[in-house]
This record gives sequence, structure tokens and C-alpha cells, in this order.
Amino acid sequence: LHLTSVVVTHDMRLAKKLADRVVFLHESRVLFFGSYPEMERCSEPIVQEFLELDQLDLGA
Repeated sequence: LHLTSVVVTHDMRLAKKLADRVVFLHESRVLFFGSYPEMERCSEPIVQEFLELDQLDLGA
């Protein structure tokens, strides 16, 4: 299937499982666009903080 979908979520497990590309928005600005593994290596502090908080939720 050649299918394009736009999914808006804060659930990083879902994004990691489903997305070929991820866009991270903050205050109406694109802070990151790329694959999930690339996002994990992103140097943008807000992106890293979000990912770290999500990891805390995964452990709950």
C-alpha cells in the first residue's frame, strides 16, 4: 500500500511503531523533522526533554 496518513499524538510508543517520519512542533514551530531514530539523536533541548519525560512514563 502506498498510504499517507497524518497522526497527531503525544504517544511516542505509537509514533515509534507507526511513523516513517516524525514532526515535532513547539509553539507553532517545527523543531524536528525526520525519522524516529534521528529524533532520538536530535540536539534540540525541548525535543530531548520531551523524550526523557516520555521514558519516565514508559517505566510506570
